[in-house]
This record gives sequence, structure tokens and C-alpha cells, in this order.
Amino acid sequence: IQKAADPGDLHQLARLHLDNQLITGVIYKPLQDYLEYAYLPDSLTNLGPQDKENLCRLMTENRRAQWARTHPGLALKKNETYFAEKAGRPCIVEEEVTPGGKSLGYVFLQDGMFLSLDYMQLGEKDQQDVIDHSVDSLKWTSDASQGEDRKGTALPSR
Repeated sequence: IQKAADPGDLHQLARLHLDNQLITGVIYKPLQDYLEYAYLPDSLTNLGPQDKENLCRLMTENRRAQWARTHPGLALKKNETYFAEKAGRPCIVEEEVTPGGKSLGYVFLQDGMFLSLDYMQLGEKDQQDVIDHSVDSLKWTSDASQGEDRKGTALPSR
């Protein structure tokens, strides 16, 4: 499933894939298009420990509140946000376990762009190896330009 976007607009992308083991989604948009993430900085590089802690706390609280609004009476089994290094860049990992399964979101920010790789595990089989391979397969366009300042967009590897 792909959300329609203006022809040629590389900055408006939302895709969803579903099989019997894993639902995967990709969102790539300007950060300004997400009011619920208005508190996020344009980039995750060079953040101090207190900034990271505050971002994780806000994201966890917002997810908890959204879950409570959309699923009254159902409790999240796990709701955690933390920083990680994936595909050579810092990212924020959003992890939650719901009555329906485990969900992981990997959020990358660069130059005001929001890239989120989202995964929902279905069934009992742990898909973490597949998810790690998928996230770590990102190739940044600037990486091919030999040492530029790591700006650029992510391209999936094939």
C-alpha cells in the first residue's frame, strides 16, 4: 500500500507491506508535517544526555496517551523509547508490546526530514534478526560521496 504523493516528490513517502509474519511501514516526510512530533529537533546528532532523556520521555508519554485514547481499557504490556545507532546513524527506537504483538519503530531525523521504519511482529516467531537486517541495510546517499558531512537521504539496499 502506498499513500499517494505529488509526482516526483521524494519527500512524501508512506509505504506499508504485510505478510503473515511481519507488517512493515516506511514514512519519509518533512518533520514539520507531524504536529505530534513538533518537539523533535531537525537532527539527532550531537544531542546531550539530558536532551536524549527528555525526547525519550516525551515520546513514551505521547505513545501511552495515544494508546489510551484509541484503545480504552487495554493496557500496553511494554512501552519504551531509547536511542540506538543503526545504519551508521543515531536513531530513536520506539518499542511497544500490545495485546496484538510487538511493535518497533526506528526514527531517523536529518535536516528536518523524518524517516520512520516501522515493524509489527505477528504471531509468536521472533523477527528481530529480519528487522535488524532491514534497518541496518539503509544506505545514505551521501555515504557514496566519499566523506561528505553525512547529509542526504536514505536509500534501501537491494
